[in-house]
Amino acid sequence: MASASSKSFPAACLRACYAVTLGLLMCVDGVVCKLALITPDWLVAREKREGLALVLSHYAFAAALALSPWIRVVADGDLGPVWADVVGHIRNEADKRPLFLIGNHTSFLDTVLTVAKAPIALIYRSRTYVSSHLLSMPVLGTVINAMGLFTVNFRARTADDYSVDKEAMAKMQLRVDDHIKKGGVLCFFPEGSVNADPDVLLPFRYGGMKVALEHDAVVYEYITVGCPGVWGKKEAVGGWPGTVYYGLRPLAPDGARALVAALKAAGGDAWRGKPDHAILAEHLQARMQAYYDELKAKRG
Repeated sequence: MASASSKSFPAACLRACYAVTLGLLMCVDGVVCKLALITPDWLVAREKREGLALVLSHYAFAAALALSPWIRVVADGDLGPVWADVVGHIRNEADKRPLFLIGNHTSFLDTVLTVAKAPIALIYRSRTYVSSHLLSMPVLGTVINAMGLFTVNFRARTADDYSVDKEAMAKMQLRVDDHIKKGGVLCFFPEGSVNADPDVLLPFRYGGMKVALEHDAVVYEYITVGCPGVWGKKEAVGGWPGTVYYGLRPLAPDGARALVAALKAAGGDAWRGKPDHAILAEHLQARMQAYYDELKAKRG
């Protein structure tokens, strides 16, 4: 949540400027995405249209941040070599293991930052999960449809109940598996929902861990600190003055299966009786929590 000082009248004016800027850019994005949706497959293949819609959103989000200098976005050192490793892996046709990018979820700004800062080569190949209720939103629903994202149908979506329609998810998972098998990148928030307490990561949901093990995915983490101060959890739009730190590190560079095998070999009784997906979830959560704490200390 933004501090009291950041919610002064001048800060509110800056936030309004961000809202107008982002809104105009997203309207242009929405018009182009609408055209992409009605373009026949024989003219431009569906997967290519989806990738181009994602690239367009990359430029829209990046431009909105660039035109809002009161929102400082600070990388954890030089991330160029790490992004190069990511892109190098997805372009390596000899290595068939897919790449997963997972992050902490504290604000809608997490999504904006990821899309804005990731390389085009990664964004073009990436898909993620989104709540199906977003499809009914003006402009954003059109953009999500054009991107070909994987919609999650929640039964309730209350603070304590994030149960999903299992039949609908089973059908959607077929699309996810097909995307991964074709060399696509899967990006998602393993906490499963926006965290009300950003300083303590929620337990990771097992679904994504099972998919990572099934496909033996190479996993990287994308951590942000400070997003709720710029874009609050319950706010329709952000733009408050503030500083956000973000970082990128490999979590399972040799694949999820190799990581779990190494953990079981080194952990002795620590992992006894636990299924592989639970081991993976607990370890990745601990690693990401440690990196979050490190970035928070740097941010001060």
